[in-house]
Amino acid sequence: MKDKKIMTRNTIETKHGWILKGIWTALLLAFMASVWPGYMVYEEKVLGKSNLSREAVALDVPEGAQISQYFCPQKTRLAGIKFAIAFDEIEAERKQIVFTLRKENGDVVMSRDILLNQMDSAMYYEAKIGKRVNKGELYYWTIALPSDFSCEILCTSIMETKAPENMMLVVGEQSYGEGQAAAEYSYRLHLDKAEIVGKYWISAILIYILGLEIIARFQAASASRFMQI
Repeated sequence: MKDKKIMTRNTIETKHGWILKGIWTALLLAFMASVWPGYMVYEEKVLGKSNLSREAVALDVPEGAQISQYFCPQKTRLAGIKFAIAFDEIEAERKQIVFTLRKENGDVVMSRDILLNQMDSAMYYEAKIGKRVNKGELYYWTIALPSDFSCEILCTSIMETKAPENMMLVVGEQSYGEGQAAAEYSYRLHLDKAEIVGKYWISAILIYILGLEIIARFQAASASRFMQI
């Protein structure tokens, strides 16, 4: 009877051990997958930007008008878009603009209000995006001005100096093919594969091995206590 009880207990301990090891293994694989191909860890990098070292211009944007910049993203994880508008900082006190990112068909990807007192006139401001987009497809971002506020948008004047993503700029009812909004596009990118393997995966595997050792010791201690009963 005692031997049967011991066998039953050993069977239960073995089953529990395999369950724990299975859960621990699943956690390891989930973590590794979240690092790559997932984006739990990443770097943000500017891939496309305007060259403002030559022939930059400022276009007038009338009160209540909308700026629309059409572009095609280079990667699928769009982190942020920088743009620059020039305005009277005193006049802009307590006013806000609306920044919106849309698909070509007009569907909104994201939208946010930006207080002008958070911006510096004629300096880049980054609108955080943090959205997945389709590489190479057409999108456009817009800046909607208040009805009692006007500004200038900083632009490149020739195609050679535009951000690679930019396709067409529309200010109010006027479209521009050569001139494009001064912009920088940043993306979330995977870390270098050597860093992923060396820094994250190997560390995870070492912790995994340590966890298996702890599980084995727990099983051995549990079995030892049972034998003493």
